[in-house]
Amino acid sequence: MDLIESLTEAGMHFRASILDRYKLNSIFIEAQPAAEVDLGLAKSRIGGCPDAPKNFKWPRHRGKPLSFIAQFNLQALLEHDKDHRLPGEGMLSFFCAGDDVSGHDNDDKGGFKAYHFKEPILSLERKVAPEKAFALPPSKLKFSSEYCYPIRGNLESCGLDDAVEERYDNDSDPDNPFEYLDILSKCASNRKNIRLLGYPDLIQGGIFESCQMGANGIIDKPYSDPKHKKMLEGRKDWTLLFQLDLNGSIPGWGASVVLYFAIKKKDLAKGDFDEVWLVKDCR
Repeated sequence: MDLIESLTEAGMHFRASILDRYKLNSIFIEAQPAAEVDLGLAKSRIGGCPDAPKNFKWPRHRGKPLSFIAQFNLQALLEHDKDHRLPGEGMLSFFCAGDDVSGHDNDDKGGFKAYHFKEPILSLERKVAPEKAFALPPSKLKFSSEYCYPIRGNLESCGLDDAVEERYDNDSDPDNPFEYLDILSKCASNRKNIRLLGYPDLIQGGIFESCQMGANGIIDKPYSDPKHKKMLEGRKDWTLLFQLDLNGSIPGWGASVVLYFAIKKKDLAKGDFDEVWLVKDCR
């Protein structure tokens, strides 16, 4: 039984209707270790060496090379991108700096990159990382698609008004206040922590708040300045692009680091990945 059916059966009809209204298709990713030589040119992958145009210059931040994180052959994802939110061609590639970049500060800009290479896929070349770049072990990928719901703090990205949020929060049996959390726990027990699109699996709070404020150079919580509070409303303009639970794969980044690459919804609609923002969190 999925989340919407479980909530409906428990009598939480309003919660079920809100979650169903704002559901997003997500491309779930299963990564399996592979040898670099077994990963063909222009294939989707996590880690290893990227495929990029001939004139590609490896990105750097504060003098250090970024780590290659992942690449996705967008044409191969067409059948899984049910909502058609990604471009249909090219290679989407992600890079990120080490543990000195968290995404909570405007100075982190440049410490992460997303590239959409529009050149013909077979014209790309295998690139070798510069020295001193952390390297993820190469993995081949298997994709599936599934609807993802704005649970665990993700409702902030839906732009609901206060009255709707209050009704949502109160749509439960007062004699069984933990029933909603129990249902979430059961329905999310098998969720995958690597995905494109959908909603992020949050750890310590909403990532879109960090994207909005970090990208605008504001880090002084609790954002007491009225101008900051107004700017904070822009968190609803962001959406998840790529989430990766590193699970200790990169030395120096900790055993529980999760990378969230987010993008403004209007930029995703245009296929513009120049202003992607990263938030790094720990379990």
